[in-house]
Amino acid sequence: MDLLSQIFTTERETEIPLIYSGRRFVRNSKKPLFVALIGPSGAGKDAIKERLLHTGKFHHIRTATNRQMRENENPREYIWMRSRYENEPEKPYLRSLIRQYDLFEYNYHYGNMYGTPLDSLKNAITSKKIPLYCSENKGALFLEKTLSELYDVMIIFIVPDSLEDMEKRITHGSRNNPTTRLIESREKIEQSPQVAHYLVKNPSNPVEYGKSGFESAVHAVKRLIFTSV
Repeated sequence: MDLLSQIFTTERETEIPLIYSGRRFVRNSKKPLFVALIGPSGAGKDAIKERLLHTGKFHHIRTATNRQMRENENPREYIWMRSRYENEPEKPYLRSLIRQYDLFEYNYHYGNMYGTPLDSLKNAITSKKIPLYCSENKGALFLEKTLSELYDVMIIFIVPDSLEDMEKRITHGSRNNPTTRLIESREKIEQSPQVAHYLVKNPSNPVEYGKSGFESAVHAVKRLIFTSV
């Protein structure tokens, strides 16, 4: 079965081009908006996140990881947790990371620990900007459930319009564990209509005159968010 065919259907189309519906989202105007941007490796969510941050209207919730920094990666992209000590057992090491970095939520995927320090959330809440969380399916669902009394959490899933392009980015880039990433990325896409409120197609080719496919996707995400604030 084509994983993308279940997402990009006419029944899921919204009034905003490139935006498709997932789970039902009813905006509660009495609560501030919280945006969770998720998607598989190679889909372009980090690039879209950066464009949103450039508007000055969002506060990036920095997550933590114990993986190695990639070549040319922004050192401020993550909170970099300590490496495993020599002869340190894995389970005690992971438990110590949770305590040491005060992880509000955490997950172990792609062979590494990822989590959200409590201070990152506190800083977002006091910033008076739109909190922007960029992570993965389970973390977004956990935050939606946990923060439901404080925020309207909108989960946006970035989807590539070509699985082949996504796979090339994963296997030819500097990402670790490419085989595991490919498997998990396909699983995330398959689950996306049940996880996210909105699904955003990030086209490889132009869909509007004078714009790249990526520019159109960024414009669609901005329109979706700013009409919901």
